[in-house]
Amino acid sequence: MQPGFGRAHVAKLPHLERGGDPISVATQLFSALGENVTVSGSTFRGALAACAVPVVGSLSDVVSKIEEVAKLGNRVTLTNVQEIQSVLNGKHFRLKAEVTFNVVEEVVFQR
Repeated sequence: MQPGFGRAHVAKLPHLERGGDPISVATQLFSALGENVTVSGSTFRGALAACAVPVVGSLSDVVSKIEEVAKLGNRVTLTNVQEIQSVLNGKHFRLKAEVTFNVVEEVVFQR
C-alpha cells in the first residue's frame, strides 16, 4: 500500500470534482491513485465518501464487496470478496472476483 494514502490524501486532491457523476469521479479517483499503488477496499470506500460520490442501491452492494484496488500505470485491478451478480440501472451484470480494466481520462480539445 502506498504510504500515507487515505481519505485525507484523496480529499486534498484539487482536481477531483466532488459530487459529480459517479463514473467521472471514479475515473478521476482511479487516475489520481498514482502509477503503482494498492489500497484496501475500505480505504477506497472512504475516498469515495470523501469525494461525495453517491454509492447507493445495487452500486453500494458492488462497492461494499471490493477487497482491494491495485493500479499499475493505467491498469486497475479490483479484487472482490466474491463474484458479484447484480442489477444496475435496469441492466443485469456479473463481475468476477478479479476485474481488470484500463483507466484513461478523456482529453477534450478546445477549438
